[in-house]
Amino acid sequence: MDDANILKRLALRVKNLERVDLFLCQGTREDNNHATYIRLRIVVQDKKLNVNLNKQSAAMLAILLQQLIQEGAAIDYEILKKAYPTQESWHVY
Repeated sequence: MDDANILKRLALRVKNLERVDLFLCQGTREDNNHATYIRLRIVVQDKKLNVNLNKQSAAMLAILLQQLIQEGAAIDYEILKKAYPTQESWHVY
């Protein structure tokens, strides 16, 4: 990877040897001479998988992740309500 085309780096540690790296990169396209894009890198132990996303695909990925998070929280909430019917609040992870 050429660091010269990376404008910003972010990372999320998932487990000890697992993380997700996010890069805002600058590149070129065939139809013009400038475009920024998102590089998503999944790191598991020493293995790295890169996926380059245009901004539209990255935005859709964020929406889909948010939908899954909301559905998972709703499922967790229903299970907790059944298990602890008298409790008024829960911490959902």
